[in-house]
Amino acid sequence: MGPYRSRGDLVESYTSDAEQAAVDYRQRGWSPLPLKMRLKVPKLPKGHPFLGRKATDEEHARFDFRHNVGIVAGKVSGIIVLDDDDDGETMRKNDWRVPPTPTVRTKRGHQYYFRCPEEGLPTFDVAGKLEVRGDGSYVVAPPSVHPSGAVYEWVISPDEAELAEPPAWLIKQAAMRGRRMTAEDVGETIANGSRNKTLFSVACTLRRRGLDEETIYLALLGINGAKCETPLDEDEVRKIAGSSARYEAAETQSDPPPIDSDHIHGGFDRNKSTLPLRTVEEIIEEAGDGPSWVVENILARGALTDFSGLAKKGGKTTFWLHGIAAGARGEDHGGFATEPAKYLYLTEQGNNFAEALQDAGLSDHPDYVRIVQFKDVSTVEWERLIREAGAETKRLGFDVLVVDTFAVFARLKGSEENDSGAVGDRMRVLRLVAQRYGIAVVLIRHAGKDGTPRGSSAFEAEADICVSISRPEGRHDPSVRKLSGVGRYGEWERNVQLHEGRYISLGTDDRIEFTKAVRFVKSVLPESPEAGMKKPELLDRRGEADNISSATLARALQWLVKQGDVGEKQIMDRRGKPKVYWLAYKPPGGDGGIYFNQTPTHNHDNDRNKPEGVETPLLTPREEAVDDPTDGRVREAF
Repeated sequence: MGPYRSRGDLVESYTSDAEQAAVDYRQRGWSPLPLKMRLKVPKLPKGHPFLGRKATDEEHARFDFRHNVGIVAGKVSGIIVLDDDDDGETMRKNDWRVPPTPTVRTKRGHQYYFRCPEEGLPTFDVAGKLEVRGDGSYVVAPPSVHPSGAVYEWVISPDEAELAEPPAWLIKQAAMRGRRMTAEDVGETIANGSRNKTLFSVACTLRRRGLDEETIYLALLGINGAKCETPLDEDEVRKIAGSSARYEAAETQSDPPPIDSDHIHGGFDRNKSTLPLRTVEEIIEEAGDGPSWVVENILARGALTDFSGLAKKGGKTTFWLHGIAAGARGEDHGGFATEPAKYLYLTEQGNNFAEALQDAGLSDHPDYVRIVQFKDVSTVEWERLIREAGAETKRLGFDVLVVDTFAVFARLKGSEENDSGAVGDRMRVLRLVAQRYGIAVVLIRHAGKDGTPRGSSAFEAEADICVSISRPEGRHDPSVRKLSGVGRYGEWERNVQLHEGRYISLGTDDRIEFTKAVRFVKSVLPESPEAGMKKPELLDRRGEADNISSATLARALQWLVKQGDVGEKQIMDRRGKPKVYWLAYKPPGGDGGIYFNQTPTHNHDNDRNKPEGVETPLLTPREEAVDDPTDGRVREAF
């Protein structure tokens, strides 16, 4: 079906499809309005009267319908329109149904046209993103073009169905405006970390309905006790009610005049601000106790994480699947604290995803992840998919939504990944879902060939946390990855390694290589000065897998000598006066032809024996003891 179906009896010539549609709408008894190109704004002077009456034939003839067209709602046209801006989510949740009636597909959902009651019906918010357009308002109609480029189109045209009467539940909702909110209106349990924010939002809703502070307080007490995971103190609830009461109640407000240049130039004294202004105290109250981390520094509830790495060999999916398993086991993940969390995972992979799940150990924790594969939702457009996935994450009581990978699910083609508009529009949907449902959202995307994040700067601009995973520079084990993070909560770097089924923290690049050099030296040096090895001999013993530079090896030797774990002697009667090294604590006596450089003590205090510029290497507990080759006793290595 096209953007508009004509009635078949229009034979005149028109300047645009919008003009033809406007003539048809007027013949149906509706009142069309001209709108600006790709906008929802009337192409009429401010203060025009046409939201309250129909235009005369002469006035209508002067309207410019070359671009978009709107229809006045309420008694003027004899229609009301249910504007569903969350693609049916609120109606499904409340089991609200609509009869067959003229229906329009919009960018974010649908508009349902109904017959207007004789007494009229006001414009009001029903719930969520569900709104009734009635008296004093209008809707954008087919074949108008949304600012995004999406076209408004009839799903059920006025030729295919008569205007239905408004469903009973909708009339009931209109009659309930201003009633007291109860705990049942809130829905699911309010988790710790979002209590202040949710209760403040409820309080503001009640205030808009005209309730006073004491009534709001009593309502919040009931919701706090019935719905909060851990109820707030009554004093805190009282404080939230008081904050909301600073706003003027809806029943005492008159309809605000439109904001135009006169009002702006005149200042707020002449026109009370209609902006949702908040005080510092209210913002702090709503924010709660700071980030609610799922994975420390990487993933937080209510926030969007952008996670990038090389395609195929970057280890992105592997990192996240092991992270889910680590949380389920109550372990840290690469040195980052985790908490047990459940994930809804959108994956582009097919049957090969099963192997990745098994390798991560998630077959032992099946309750911690649910999976949606791209092949099963390939026809669902981006915004609808993400909104439904966010709602499903919340409905299941899960904590995290993962999109792997962003480009596949967002249908980015060619150079669109570099288009800030295309990327920004899609990113904002993810961020909105994170904030609306209080869940953590992570998008996974590919990096450029150099390992750095590729694409538009809108990725970094829209995300709360940006993390990249890459192979570190220098000589490292193939299982080592470098994590770099930056965002609203700080900046950090860390190397991690997948070791025995879990990610462990290794520290910085230099420390990793230095630690490896210390281990290597201890593994190859002989046990006596007579068999001591020269530095070139140590270098020759390196294998390709050791990945240790000569400079790092020299630093490691220097540090071990200072620590007293390696003996060093310089052979004065040989050409070049070479130094040799061995594992020892106290060297055996030497003759006069040898100069000894040995540190007789082993002191840990404040790393006083560490040479300048040398870091203490990190070893696992089982590596923190070595056999002393001189006396057979086990002693500390550091």
